[in-house]
Amino acid sequence: VSMNVRFVDTSTSLSATNTSPFVGQEVVFTARVSSSQNAQLAGQTIQFRSRASSFTSIFTTLGTAVTDANGVATFRHTFTSAQTPQVFGQILAAGALAGSSSSAVNMNVRSVSFTTSLTAGATSAAVGQAVTFTARVTASQTAQLSGQTVRFQSRVSSPSLVVTTLGTAITDANGVATFRHTFTAAQSPQVFAEFIPSGTTPLATSSPVSLTIAKATASITV
Repeated sequence: VSMNVRFVDTSTSLSATNTSPFVGQEVVFTARVSSSQNAQLAGQTIQFRSRASSFTSIFTTLGTAVTDANGVATFRHTFTSAQTPQVFGQILAAGALAGSSSSAVNMNVRSVSFTTSLTAGATSAAVGQAVTFTARVTASQTAQLSGQTVRFQSRVSSPSLVVTTLGTAITDANGVATFRHTFTAAQSPQVFAEFIPSGTTPLATSSPVSLTIAKATASITV
């Protein structure tokens, strides 16, 4: 008796809760497996993979998930850099089931943009008198703002390209960093703050604050 034992054909579809997330924002991928034959769809392993674009054959495995009684597998992923990947869900062949891959879900993972503002406790001071600077960092999306580094810099005038680093400070839970500095010479500097984020996000520089540092005056009483 000649037998023709066939694999059970399957098809896989994939969807995402958000195809334009920001870096650090979680995305939930849902893969759904179906079959034209009566097959066991529960307990099947779905592999979630990504590639940089349709022009490359290099795939990165993001992770796996197991289907429920309805053939649905849910996978959560957070991208750590800005990119435009294609994501696929593929059922791994097991038993009588033939493996199948979904169509690509095109993603656009965007950088979180930051802005920095700067204020000074006083815009005029004498040499040797401490000035308190307060930098406030905000983000276009929910982001970790505490524990970040802010660099405080000065230059003599706006056309000058010579920049001097005064020091750094760490932001608190509200994205605020406070820095105290004492100028040792009379000058008219412009001070600005730079937020230094991690990853590929560019620097976020504040507008300058113009200061006038005058010579300290002395008086003699006889």
